[in-house]
Amino acid sequence: MKKILIMMAMALVCAGQVNAQRERMNPEDMAKARGEMVKQNAERLAKDFDLKDDAKTAFIEKYTQYQEELFGEMRQQGNRGEAQQGERKKTTEMSDEELEKMIQSYFERQEKQIEGMQKRLEVQKKYYAEFSKTLSPKQLIKIFGQQRPQNRQGQGQGQRGGFGGRGGFGGPGGFGGPGF
Repeated sequence: MKKILIMMAMALVCAGQVNAQRERMNPEDMAKARGEMVKQNAERLAKDFDLKDDAKTAFIEKYTQYQEELFGEMRQQGNRGEAQQGERKKTTEMSDEELEKMIQSYFERQEKQIEGMQKRLEVQKKYYAEFSKTLSPKQLIKIFGQQRPQNRQGQGQGQRGGFGGRGGFGGPGGFGGPGF
């Protein structure tokens, strides 16, 4: 039991150090690290797909372009979708005008998220068409089947949206914070 607790504590310390290091990285270093990670993933996939020589080089180049374009769309959506973070009031303390403005803002954020998702879908379809010329469906599922959009709102992680769920009118990201 003690060993398990010690291992869990060590894991938490390591995770905290990684997050602190990530926060200290400047944008250039983060882009370089992301590029290296994408390249390593592309090389791993090329090896899994048993690609050789020119096919391997072409795949790695195309996969890297795909990931960069997809990341660019996600980054743009994150920049557009950031909600105003000010002091929150309970909805019971707000005027009708403030509540109406909050509701309209909620709808605008939802529209922006949908636009971003549509753009990411278009990127995925574009690269699916390109990859499907040379890869089998079993290979394609390794590229497209396991992707989940991950952004600051926590999409793709099983959270509910809408009026009562997380990020909705009654949730932590919605109007008035938890339970309001």
